[in-house]
Amino acid sequence: MGFRPFDRVSPAGAVVGPVPVAARQTPLSEALARLASSPAPPERNYEVVVETGVLTCGGCGAWYPIIACIPEILSDHLRDHARDRQWLDGVAAALPPELVALWRGFEPQQRASPDAGAHHKLAEIALPTKITDDGFWGPGYASPFNLWTPDHTWHLIRNFVLAEPLLELSRGDVVLDVGSGYSWTTEWFLRSGYEPIGMDICRAYLEIGIARVALNRPHLLVGDAECLPIRDASVQAVLGFEAFHHIPNRPVAMREFSRVLQDGHPVVLVEPGGAHEHAAISVEVMQKYGTLEKGMDLADVVGYAAGSDLGECRQHTMQRTTVALEPTAPAPPVALTANNVFTLRKGGAASAAPPERRVPPVRSVLRRALMRPPIGPILRRIYNWLR
Repeated sequence: MGFRPFDRVSPAGAVVGPVPVAARQTPLSEALARLASSPAPPERNYEVVVETGVLTCGGCGAWYPIIACIPEILSDHLRDHARDRQWLDGVAAALPPELVALWRGFEPQQRASPDAGAHHKLAEIALPTKITDDGFWGPGYASPFNLWTPDHTWHLIRNFVLAEPLLELSRGDVVLDVGSGYSWTTEWFLRSGYEPIGMDICRAYLEIGIARVALNRPHLLVGDAECLPIRDASVQAVLGFEAFHHIPNRPVAMREFSRVLQDGHPVVLVEPGGAHEHAAISVEVMQKYGTLEKGMDLADVVGYAAGSDLGECRQHTMQRTTVALEPTAPAPPVALTANNVFTLRKGGAASAAPPERRVPPVRSVLRRALMRPPIGPILRRIYNWLR
């Protein structure tokens, strides 16, 4: 990834971390430079959790809170500035007074162009104030498992099994999990040896994710898919797992995905079909909460990607076969679309109707993986011994 010294954490006890040189000199950038600490050794990065803090830009003066381990990095028009100022007042005693004074004087920027989908985003942010059903959040504490709807549990897991190989990840790769919700997908990425970043616009989902995962947690943050708080060309994959249909301005989100992706790497979207918004449950949710539930088909995704560097747009199906390992009369595999699963690639050629790529049956993928060294020989020896 090519981390730079100011990307690293502070030495123990430091209040202000290492900072980069600001693009322009301001009173804030000068104060940060005076108060900055040297970076800690790289090995300490995996020993630190920032529970409370402030992220700030010395050049423009913007600042964002880190509350209970979750950074909130939203555009000014989506923030609750009164709440943020009240929070800053509550932590001011632990911060350098000159920085607090400069942050208090920061004036939010006016958007150059209106955000037509802001009402949907604000509705998503405000979900906790609208939901009166005590059981609404319950499944999040066990995600993806839901004792009341096992079919949906395995629907989610099957879709994840289909999506993971399409991300083409290797150990240590950074994957941006956009709209991660309760972040079980982000958690599974972390436990698999990847370096995931889970992001959602609604803080309540992420809080439940942290409560479920406890100490061994991935990076989680509050953010907007149309304005990603991620450095250019810094991730190896982007996943939208049943999340992209909530995004109002899809072309803008696609351009953001392209910006943060490294060349040649994929975006994977797992989405309901184009008629999703007409389903009774979707209509009810939109009317009740004001959130967006708009599905998509292949032609839609191709259109969203136009104007970005994303191409090779394809839709994928999964072959499902019988469960038996050695069926005596195997039935022919049936090609099913678990959801609409789409892939795009940064730098790929644009195509209005690209050929479909079939994913091998899950059973075949597992069998090939188990037969590789060193697992395969060990399993064969155990099998022969049991015989």
